[in-house]
Amino acid sequence: MSSSAPRSTWITDTIRAADLTGGDAALINGKWREVLDVWQAGDDPAAEFGEDSETTRAILNMTAWETPCWIGVRYLDEGMSDADSVRGSLTFLRLVDLVQVQREIKPAAPGGILTGSLACLGSEGIRSVLHAAVELYHAYGDRDDVLGTAQVDRITRLAEHFD
Repeated sequence: MSSSAPRSTWITDTIRAADLTGGDAALINGKWREVLDVWQAGDDPAAEFGEDSETTRAILNMTAWETPCWIGVRYLDEGMSDADSVRGSLTFLRLVDLVQVQREIKPAAPGGILTGSLACLGSEGIRSVLHAAVELYHAYGDRDDVLGTAQVDRITRLAEHFD
């Protein structure tokens, strides 16, 4: 029996490891994992794990460099967890590593312009793309005459908005 409830839409984004947060679903070691905690230089893992914890020592050993390079990521380890206890595993990523994360596309309010694939950009993303289009048109024009009159008119009107 199939359900008639609407299904959510998800995409994958690539972000820097430094931008991971608890609750993200990230591709770690070839599997999609729920991120439980993220530890960077200056964070105090002892508050959660205790001063003498092996986890605290491991996190501080990797993240407490004079020049921050690493991020500690504790993720849900389904293989070690059961119905009674949730267990996490720890991995380290360079702050500049790229990590794939899953993001739900939130539907726009009825009547809004952010629907379908545009919804993943959000209003700030749409604004950034429009601003970039205006700047590119201003810098390069339409040298090959591929834009229609209506498109040029819209770009011109957008330029007034960003001035």
